[in-house]
Amino acid sequence: MHPQTPDFMVLFAGYNKVHGVYKLTGDVEPSGKRKGKAATLKEPVTVDMWTDHLTGNQGLGVVPINELSLVKFGAIDVDVYPIQFEELYAKIETLSLPLILCSTKSEGAHLYMFLKEWVPASLVQERLRAFAAILGFGDSEIFPRQTTIIESRGDVGQWINMPYFGGSRMAMGKDGFLEIEEFVKVAYSKQLNQKELESFQLPIQEILPSGPPCLQILIKSGFPPGTRNNGLFNLGIYARKSNPDSWRNLVEEYNNTFMDPPLSMTEVLGVIKSLDKKDFTYLCKQQPIIQYCNQERCRTCEHGIGKHDIGMPRFGTLTKLTTEPPIWFLEVEGGGRLELTTEDLQSPRSFQKVCISALNIMPSLPKAAEWEDIIRRLLQTVTIIEVPKEATPKGQLIQHLEDFCTSRVQGKCHDDLLLGKPWLYDRRHFFRMKDFLSYLDRQKFRMDMNMIAAYIKDLNAQKHFFNIKGKGLNCYSVPEFAMQNESLEAPVQPNPPFA
Repeated sequence: MHPQTPDFMVLFAGYNKVHGVYKLTGDVEPSGKRKGKAATLKEPVTVDMWTDHLTGNQGLGVVPINELSLVKFGAIDVDVYPIQFEELYAKIETLSLPLILCSTKSEGAHLYMFLKEWVPASLVQERLRAFAAILGFGDSEIFPRQTTIIESRGDVGQWINMPYFGGSRMAMGKDGFLEIEEFVKVAYSKQLNQKELESFQLPIQEILPSGPPCLQILIKSGFPPGTRNNGLFNLGIYARKSNPDSWRNLVEEYNNTFMDPPLSMTEVLGVIKSLDKKDFTYLCKQQPIIQYCNQERCRTCEHGIGKHDIGMPRFGTLTKLTTEPPIWFLEVEGGGRLELTTEDLQSPRSFQKVCISALNIMPSLPKAAEWEDIIRRLLQTVTIIEVPKEATPKGQLIQHLEDFCTSRVQGKCHDDLLLGKPWLYDRRHFFRMKDFLSYLDRQKFRMDMNMIAAYIKDLNAQKHFFNIKGKGLNCYSVPEFAMQNESLEAPVQPNPPFA
């Protein structure tokens, strides 16, 4: 066992029933991120797995959120390449954020937060989103990616690659990267309990009264080159919301005060003219404010995006359960976990209906091309959970059919079909569909009739018509199921009376 294995198992405690592995292919994306193949395995995280990770034999991914929707660690995944580690470390320290900066396999950054106790995932996600926004990584992925998981339906959270793989992916300290022993000490020293996390205050100076947090940060740090026009446009929206009578004068004042250098008067008048045409909403999906977006906090601001201006919510992870048909789970940040069908993913109107029913929100309907782009991007990082065949609806139906056909109430001859009993002849089970459906009803198993017929057909089923005691009888037959108890005596089979 690696000496630091016990400490890593404590610091990175999560959902212990699954883990992730990631194998690099050697390819590199245009952004600089190294490509690889990820897999989610339904196997518990063990001491040996952690030892293999820390010694560099096999990387390990851990799901932060457990079956009770609680977490003991979280992370901000910064996919920016290359990262200026010293500058980012200095910024974290200046803001006194409870984060530890670690490099990743692609030389990006994971900003970890550690907790002394199990804390609701929703609180951790909310705080990490706020930390990401003030650091200028507002569009980064947050772990836990979910605020809850629907374990009873086979749902699991998304895992994140662990640091210190074979001595790589190290944490940053004031004098450079930390050896593993020093990292453990720093991680324990930065742990928070739930009360400390709830009361943690971000050092954001409110220069614009009740204005969006993104603008509060930008007017303090400065609008990046190439974003001043968009920046002034967003300040103009704030001016219209906060001071509808003299907002035009405020736009000119904001230009002179917050833009370095100020825009020309022609550009300022162009912004005012655009804002004069209609009521606009903040350009949350565009630079420069997307990097500093804290949507949940903005909704609480009097002159922010508003509680009812939902727009299209921010999505977390997409998970696919390989049932037949597949079940999808999608995290809606600030809302919760949705269980969806394939049709719900294909149709924004169907998705909207699910949001209304499950989350009490009504997102706006995007254009078809925009929705397709959203789903396409989600599918690129979908987490696929393989489900055992017997756990799928088809597998369950076949098991019920086997139980029905091989129970001790089998018919001894063809006449017993009229009594609702299955009958075994020539290595085929004969039964009436209505008797099988009654059995399913008693088992409280529900499935569309067309699906039942399709699944039975896949078993090489045959239709038959018998004339029994002067009565016509329609039935099906399927090949004999393997005997579960070899000691049972097979019934004597008479010849079937075919009509």
